Amino acid sequence: MFGIVDSLRQDARAAARTAALASAGVLLGIVGLGFLTVALWMFIVIVSTPLTAATVIGALYSGVALILLAIASSRRSRVTTDPAPAAAPPPPPPAAPFVQMAEGFAMGMQAGRAARSRRD
Repeated sequence: MFGIVDSLRQDARAAARTAALASAGVLLGIVGLGFLTVALWMFIVIVSTPLTAATVIGALYSGVALILLAIASSRRSRVTTDPAPAAAPPPPPPAAPFVQMAEGFAMGMQAGRAARSRRD
C-alpha cells in the first residue's frame, strides 16, 4: 500500500516539476520574443520608416500564425472517426529488441536450412 502512495507522490512531483519548467520556458520564450520584436523594430526604423517596420513585423507574425494554423489543420484531417471492428483482436504487445533480433536470427537459420535441403 505504501509503495503505491510513494509511487503516486513521485509521479505527482515529476508532473509538477515538468509543468513548472514548461511554464518557465514558455514565459521566458515570450519575454525573449518581445525583446527580439523591439530589436527588429529598432533596426527597421533605422533602415526605413516606422510604417515599414510595423508592416514587416505584422507580416512576419501573420505568416508564422498562418503556417502554424496550416500545420494544425493538416493533422486534424488525418484523424479517423471510424470505430475499430468489434471482432478484431488486439495487437500483440511489442517484443523486446533482443527478442526480435533472436527471432529474426532463428527465421534466417530456418530459411537457410530449407534452401539447403531443396538444393540437395
